[in-house]
Amino acid sequence: MRRLGTLVTLGLLVASLSGFAACAEKAVERPPTRTVAPTGVAAVKPSGTQPAAQPSPTAPARNPDPAAGQQLFTAKGCAGCHSTKDVKIAGPGLGGIKDRAGTRVAGLSAKAYLEQSIRNPNAFVVEGFSPNVMPMTFGDLSAVEMQDLIAYLETL
Repeated sequence: MRRLGTLVTLGLLVASLSGFAACAEKAVERPPTRTVAPTGVAAVKPSGTQPAAQPSPTAPARNPDPAAGQQLFTAKGCAGCHSTKDVKIAGPGLGGIKDRAGTRVAGLSAKAYLEQSIRNPNAFVVEGFSPNVMPMTFGDLSAVEMQDLIAYLETL
């Protein structure tokens, strides 16, 4: 039983370190960045033309699964940089994100803002945080995975 506990602890440590490493990656080329002020007013940094948001492919009709989204949050290493509370780590804390996300950028719903922020992390950078920190590896999430991840984030 003690060995099982040690293996579980070791597994959690490896997952945390891989998440931290993912957050520390820097891509060579990033799209331009917009800064989002905490009050919800978007301030555009003069870094070029903002690319159009890429909508996710249409997902099959189903209810999003927050439990599956939580598994993705862990598996993709999100917890290495984002607290599920309102505590800053390398990235903003995600506690209460459902309520804030819909006020960040005029014309974007909470879900649209969250998806855009996940698929293109430099599209809207929250004031006080640096661009080019979050890895650009989440654009490959399927529509179903994105729905599940957003459903989980909405529970925080």
